Amino acid sequence: MKVLYVWHAAVEKEYRRLFIEMVKLGVDLTVVTSNRWFESSKHQIFQRDTDLDRDHSIYALSTLFTNHIRAFFYINVFKIVAIILKTRPDVLYLKEEPFSSAAFEWVLLCKIFSPRTKIVVESDENLWVRHPLLFRFFEKIVLSAIQGIAAVPTDGIDIYKRKCFPGLIRKTHYFVNTHLFQPLSSKEVKENLPVLKGKGLKIGYVGRITEEKGIDTLIEAAGLLKKEGFSLQIFIVGSGQEDYVKRMKQ
Repeated sequence: MKVLYVWHAAVEKEYRRLFIEMVKLGVDLTVVTSNRWFESSKHQIFQRDTDLDRDHSIYALSTLFTNHIRAFFYINVFKIVAIILKTRPDVLYLKEEPFSSAAFEWVLLCKIFSPRTKIVVESDENLWVRHPLLFRFFEKIVLSAIQGIAAVPTDGIDIYKRKCFPGLIRKTHYFVNTHLFQPLSSKEVKENLPVLKGKGLKIGYVGRITEEKGIDTLIEAAGLLKKEGFSLQIFIVGSGQEDYVKRMKQ
């Protein structure tokens, strides 16, 4: 099967370990990503890796409105058309939100230049959001033209059913590098993280410290529980918006 996989965040090379596994399964893979993006809490410029990128084609293209999930799109339309015509993929897999300019761009060009290609969009949406008019238009066109949605949050399945998406909707999952992340016993955890040795409920958060993650709600809830006499500790690990981080520390 020939798959054309479009994902702006593949500028982060660790994410590209996914593609090694896909090739092992026999996928004839071509990848398109952004040549620069703020990913993994840092500004990155695409760098080809001889080990990660050896068994598939990968293109790093310039984008406009970079780092804006809704608005960004790939500038070189002629290059996109050339890639589509060269690969003639069985499946175009867009790891871009269906309301984004990038998804609209790829869906439109694929429908024109490779109409037999099946298109799947992966979505991380778990909230019903009324997008600005332009992006609602993009989403309407994309949802009417694609064959499937891979929803990461379970709530996303209900969202796209409510939007009357006529194609297949399937639950999917994030991947994990099992060489880096492995289960540990409670004893090993406590030995490596002495802060966890105390009594009471312990709640951990690892990720971006930004407002949409609701960390302020977590801290407020913890305060209410402590007032009720519960014993608990919260551990927050990550980086993000400086002003928000400062407020959360206070």
